[in-house]
Amino acid sequence: MSALDRAARGRYDEARALLDAVPKNVLGSYVGMMVDNQRAALALYEGKLETAVAEATKGARVGKGVGAVASIHRQSALSLRAVALAGLGRKEAALADVAAVRGADYRQASFLARAALAEAVLFARDKELDGLARLLRDERALLLGATGPRERMIVRALSRMVAAKKVSVYREPAPKGEQEMDEHASWIAQLAPEAASYAASPKLGARLDAPAAVDPKAVADAAKATKAKRPWARVAALWAVVMMLFFAIWSLLRSDDARLGPPVEAPLDGLSTAAGVLVLSLLVFGFVAAVIAFRLARGRRLTRELSQAFELRMRGKHDEARAALTKLAASKTVLVKPQAERELAVIATSAGDFKAARHHAEAGIAATGVSPAGLTLSRPVLLPQLHAELAFALAAAGRARKAEEALGRIATISPAYPYLARDTFRVRLVSLVKAGQLNAAAAMARERPVDLPLTMQEELLCDALRVYAGDELPEGERVRIELDLREDAVSARFLDGIAPPLRRMLHPSSGPRIADPVLAAPPMDLDDDDEEDGPKRMHHGR
Repeated sequence: MSALDRAARGRYDEARALLDAVPKNVLGSYVGMMVDNQRAALALYEGKLETAVAEATKGARVGKGVGAVASIHRQSALSLRAVALAGLGRKEAALADVAAVRGADYRQASFLARAALAEAVLFARDKELDGLARLLRDERALLLGATGPRERMIVRALSRMVAAKKVSVYREPAPKGEQEMDEHASWIAQLAPEAASYAASPKLGARLDAPAAVDPKAVADAAKATKAKRPWARVAALWAVVMMLFFAIWSLLRSDDARLGPPVEAPLDGLSTAAGVLVLSLLVFGFVAAVIAFRLARGRRLTRELSQAFELRMRGKHDEARAALTKLAASKTVLVKPQAERELAVIATSAGDFKAARHHAEAGIAATGVSPAGLTLSRPVLLPQLHAELAFALAAAGRARKAEEALGRIATISPAYPYLARDTFRVRLVSLVKAGQLNAAAAMARERPVDLPLTMQEELLCDALRVYAGDELPEGERVRIELDLREDAVSARFLDGIAPPLRRMLHPSSGPRIADPVLAAPPMDLDDDDEEDGPKRMHHGR
């Protein structure tokens, strides 16, 4: 998982070295699928499309039977391969992968977004502008909300291309051969050459440093504090109960035989005590098997319902997603409630309701500790994610020190947590914004690596900060930001909750575009320990 963190920091060589170090004896499991998929993603982001196809093909394990978890990793592989195949112009193969992802049992929004991106690239290569425009309109929420920064660069370049060839604020640029392409445009040209001239992404910073080493004692203490029984311990306990029941019944039958003596006339000739015990044991084991099968079926159903709720959230259908997740949050099945609460926290954050986000994050954290199995299974990713959502909610409420404490717990809970770079960035960025230190926040936004997997709302916050700071942006970029805020109510609510003055600055009917005096604010005490849940007021004056 540390390889994902290094890739997000732009440290691809370190990410590959970590993948190379994965023990070979686990590569035959879904862990091997994860390794292959990460290699495929690295190759795709470097424009090595043939390598991406080869690695994704290995990761998909096509033709091999896989379980529910592995089937999700197969979707990831197929979605990556679809984008690479589309970039290579292999239309039929790409569309086959798109169909497989869309028809999967456990559909994941991020993989559906990649499938839509692959289809968009194919439309662009075939110069089918009407089909491309329709896809960009119909799948806008997924293409911008469930993708990473690199994928969004392609989506926006394609949107500019469609707009420029119709009626738009964008003028059609010179052909790509007549202008020097930057790194972003060169990468887009590998996938969608027609859109390379429309790549107008602002320049971003260099890669981030690797995370500092975590004190081994702190990790050991955290592991001891949250130590859980292994899943097999519960299986062993169940087996012991079954065997005790078996021997108790067998002893009872033998004592009855000894007391009563041999029957005068056996109703079934040849039926012995051993045969009776065998029949009874089969009944007991049949009952246990039925219970296990029932729980497996229920787990698959709940997993499917969670996936559907996640997709609704990614498509911007927050009311429907909230209703489904609230129902799932009442489940007592391991990990279902924590996952539902985490998604509810994300929805609340998007709406600018940081008090509700904190409530859901804390409820999810508490739910991971209800069972030993849940605590063990949630520690690598889910539990740190919940602490990250809690940290963000605290930062958005102006409680920077509490937010830093929540961030600090992540590294000790799971030193290999793959999203530490992203979560650290987003929490500290918002802490600066709430403190009124907008120039420092703009510097963070300007210097972040391109592969940091921010959400669309967080990316828009970075864009707004760069507009405020007066950064030189590509032509039409400010108009694009304003249009995104106008067309996406979720992003508008998010920015309203984080920094209302920035939102007003970007509203077309607002006053001065840059250096609006309402934005000037003195630094807030970053160590404020006030217990108020409401966001702090940004005062005037720089």
